[in-house]
Amino acid sequence: MWVVRDVSEFSALGDATDVCKYLQEQAGAGEVIISQATFESVSDIWECERCTEIVREKKGYEDVVFYRVVKRKKGSSTALIDDELLALLAADEDD
Repeated sequence: MWVVRDVSEFSALGDATDVCKYLQEQAGAGEVIISQATFESVSDIWECERCTEIVREKKGYEDVVFYRVVKRKKGSSTALIDDELLALLAADEDD
């Protein structure tokens, strides 16, 4: 008996994907690392700190600015934030 399966592959390519991979490599366990553009969009809701230590250096990424999300700012609404991200960040506030 032969089983035929339809296998689809997906590849994401380009600068945005490369930057996302780089940011992911900078994050430690349980950390949320965001780009400068994302920081500018969420800085009124989330307290963030600019990362100065580079965990894994990569040629061509010397000027990439990124931030670690610390916690939600008191009194800010998170209605548009993904539930999984919210739960992760709320757990950090409890520590």
